[in-house]
Parts: sequence; structure tokens; C-alpha cells
Amino acid sequence: MVLPASLLLDPANEVVENPIDARFRIASQMTQFMHKVSPSFVNQYRSLCQNRCRLRRLLCHAAIELDNIQADAEDLDGFFQTLVNEEPLPYPAGQAPTYAYPLSSWIYHYKLIQLQLVVHMGFELSVYATHEYPGMYWYLSHLTSLHLSHLERISYFVSSQSQSQAGKSRELQIKEVQHALSLLYRHFSRLKAIDTLASALHRL
Repeated sequence: MVLPASLLLDPANEVVENPIDARFRIASQMTQFMHKVSPSFVNQYRSLCQNRCRLRRLLCHAAIELDNIQADAEDLDGFFQTLVNEEPLPYPAGQAPTYAYPLSSWIYHYKLIQLQLVVHMGFELSVYATHEYPGMYWYLSHLTSLHLSHLERISYFVSSQSQSQAGKSRELQIKEVQHALSLLYRHFSRLKAIDTLASALHRL
């Protein structure tokens, strides 16, 4: 979703054995990152086997864990910027150039999903008092607005990326980018519907 046809996910990096080579260092760091992240995502699927009350509590703890992982991912993104010679891009248009931060953006995306699910389940489990509903609808709208802005940022950098995997045809790389943009659009459409409904209920 954030790294279509990227050098960071090039399978050819795994066969490089020269420690000085940038591809070896990329593969090593990506492997360590996946080993750190994978338990959190596996635990999410385990949590789905719990009852709804316990699931909501576990999701709250998981969101805090993802927050810590996001901070580590930002450091790793900074490390990769020099290895792949990433060029910063002005975002929003006319603003100072900034980097894509793909790994931390990916983690932030899933953290926002979890936070929204926690709020949704609060309604389902009658956690909120009646007078708290407007405030929680506002908070849900706020989360979805943040998420929509984040997806727009990801879409901008995915559309603008110039790095590519060696050995892949230009047509295949374009296809992977288009697939990522299609996935982002589906997320965007779902969040827009949630934001519209939450905003309407908040104003009732």
C-alpha cells in the first residue's frame, strides 16, 4: 500500500551478501523491522477470538504498542532515506519538501483503524452514556478526518515515487502502483462514509 515497486521490498536484496552494499543493509533492517512488527499483528487476530469487551480492551493496549512501533519506524525511515537517495517532495503543494516516511505511515494507518474500532465498539457495548454520544461522534469524525488526510498524503507519495525495483518492467511497476492507489481509494471511500455519518449524528 505504501511501497509499491519499491527498492525496500525488492526480493533481490535478500541474495546480496556484501555487508557494505546498501541492498544488504536494507534487507537486514527490513527483516528486523518485520520481526518486531509481526507479533503485534498476530496478536490482533488472536484478540478476535475473545469476547467483545475483552477485545476492546486489548485493542486499546495494542494501539499504545503501535504508537511505540511507529516511533521506531520513523527512525528506520530516516535511515532508509540516505540508503535509497530519496528526494523530498513538497507536500502539501507549495510547502517545504518532506519525505514519504512509508513504514511509519503504514503503522499509523493501522493505528488509526484500531482507534476507530475502539470507538465503534464503545457504542456497541453501551460504554458511553447518552449525553456522551455527541462528543464520541465528534471524536470519531475527528479520527476519520485525520485518517483521510493521511491517506491523501500516502496517495501523493505513491503517485510521485520514482524509485523502482531492478529487473521489473516499467509496465509491471505501473501496475503495482495502480493497485496500491486502488486499495487506498477503497479505504478512502469507506472512511468518507463513516466521517459523513459521524458528522451528521454529532449535529443532531
